[in-house]
Amino acid sequence: MNQAFHRASPPELREDDEINAWIYESNRDRPLADVLSDSREVFQQLVETLDAFPEDELRKLPRILGLEEEQISGSLFFAHFHEEHEPDMRAWLERVKKEP
Repeated sequence: MNQAFHRASPPELREDDEINAWIYESNRDRPLADVLSDSREVFQQLVETLDAFPEDELRKLPRILGLEEEQISGSLFFAHFHEEHEPDMRAWLERVKKEP
């Protein structure tokens, strides 16, 4: 796995946009296949980490996250990708399609 995924973002970066810009700059010159491979590996690590937690601990997660009224689901954590990132990704894909 590439070192960019092993490094934590610099501690002075606090806002999502700052962290996203740092991730972009850290990976922009890498082959897409490598970035996607690393992304899949990191996601698998997340799944394995969550699988390692006892069921009763996972049931406490909504309270810990202050989400007592909401159902915990993947969409709770990942829905923002469609809202915040999908338009940029689609625009990039359109530009790539037009390149010779």
